[in-house]
Amino acid sequence: MGDRLFSCIRATMEQEQGASPALLAANARLFALRAGRTQSDKAHHEETAVSSPPTTAAFIQALPPHLGWGSVAVTAVCRRSQPPEQIAIMQPQTFQPASLVSPPLPTVTPLLKTQTTKLYPNIAQAMLKNEVTSAARLWLLLRHIDGEGRGWLRLDEQRQRLCRKQSADYFCGWRQFRNLLAQGEDVYWTRDKERIWLRGTVAVAHLLGVTRLTGAPVVLPLTAVYGGIGLFRAHLYASRHSGRKEAAPISRAVLRQQSGVAGRTQRHYDLRARVQRTRNVAVGERAANVSWETIGWEQGRAVFIMKDRNGRYGSPNQTYAAWQLPNSYSGPHRRCGRGRQRKMNRQLVDLVQTGMRGNGQRQQISRCYFRNGKTAVLQHKASTTYWPNQRQDGGRTTAYWHVVSGD
Repeated sequence: MGDRLFSCIRATMEQEQGASPALLAANARLFALRAGRTQSDKAHHEETAVSSPPTTAAFIQALPPHLGWGSVAVTAVCRRSQPPEQIAIMQPQTFQPASLVSPPLPTVTPLLKTQTTKLYPNIAQAMLKNEVTSAARLWLLLRHIDGEGRGWLRLDEQRQRLCRKQSADYFCGWRQFRNLLAQGEDVYWTRDKERIWLRGTVAVAHLLGVTRLTGAPVVLPLTAVYGGIGLFRAHLYASRHSGRKEAAPISRAVLRQQSGVAGRTQRHYDLRARVQRTRNVAVGERAANVSWETIGWEQGRAVFIMKDRNGRYGSPNQTYAAWQLPNSYSGPHRRCGRGRQRKMNRQLVDLVQTGMRGNGQRQQISRCYFRNGKTAVLQHKASTTYWPNQRQDGGRTTAYWHVVSGD
């Protein structure tokens, strides 16, 4: 456009006034130089555009997927050879096939049935003994939902979550939900028209008659809560065995006294909750040296004659007086940390009234089952003392115990 304008000006000047031959010659030379410079610039630009190598991003983009940006090693080498500003430009152009690009996954809240909650065996036994297990299911579930520990939940929100059949966490119908709320009133919670005010673990333990939390708390799967009242009671009973550190023999009578569950029902709960039982047998003196009248009076019908074919207690094929001890049990639950259990026990003591402090004293019961013979001999008193035989076969359902008679 500049050349055209200059030509127009030149033609106008020539027409208006006569130009000298020298000026015309100089102008002609100037125009020739400018025309040659323009052609040279165009040729140089075309040559540079053809001969310049492609950029790194364009080169890698032309490679196959397994050698281009899809190759971690090649990408790392190319990035090391480029300046930081060029890497910043190439970074958004990272090659990735459209078929491999997946949208971000939405945040999914896990179902309650797949989660677990914390259960104290002493409180579980008190629930069985006081026959308040139906409302206890809902209390454990609501306590788990209240993960922030506010101590209250909105009634309308829990109705939508637990009582609507389309909900993934459906627990029961609205009528049954109201019945459970009425059964657990003033024990597990208090409520008004809008909120459910949950009681804490210490308050519930005190109201159920628990004076001290012993053993370790266990991890209870919420599938036991959703599985029906029968399965829930079985897990409450089995938590007693899961929370014990040592699987010492314990009789059905003691278990009934602690949980209020009859012996026949205990066996049914063992099957439902998959409690493992171990039969224990105490081995006494040789049959030739035993006063059967005395031992029969002490052990009753549990006495029998055992023949030691493998020579575990002496010479092979010797006979001994033996009697059956209570079974040992191991629960199906995993133990968890005690956490604030010591502080909770102090709070339970504070809840005892001043006139009832004398009832909180624990009765000293002589322990008769020990881990090894050394401890058994050192702690031996007037009662009969037992310790297990260390030569037990793996996988056996019967354990044999040594015995030291009382003085």
